[in-house]
Amino acid sequence: MESHVLPLGEDPPAITSLCFNHNGKILAASAVDGMIHMFDMSAGLQITGWPAHDSSISSILFGPDETSIFSLGSDGKIFEWSLQNQGQILWSRDSSRFCYPLNDSKYCRHEMALDANGRRLLVTSSSFRAPIYQVNDSW
Repeated sequence: MESHVLPLGEDPPAITSLCFNHNGKILAASAVDGMIHMFDMSAGLQITGWPAHDSSISSILFGPDETSIFSLGSDGKIFEWSLQNQGQILWSRDSSRFCYPLNDSKYCRHEMALDANGRRLLVTSSSFRAPIYQVNDSW
């Protein structure tokens, strides 16, 4: 079995979430420093990276057509980032009202899931209700 080490540089940040694209050639990784990193797995190199959040990122996932990537910050902010125009926010929501730090921690750890057609985004919650957002619409 072959193994790879992600090239994150010296003193790398802790990785918080990972997501492969549909064929496993591209790996997206998020970190505690709020960065998103994209890797070409066949070359073992980082393709790109950008600061996505002011806080740790809890969860990332590719959009259904893989031209975008969603990120959920520990502060409850959700962004959809364009992969064609790096750094451009296509859609955003603030789900912080569903994010309650547990045990007096200043960081929340939540996950998100996207339906098959990429129109509904579900975010886990610290309350009895979990938000479902209509992507590119006001729900």
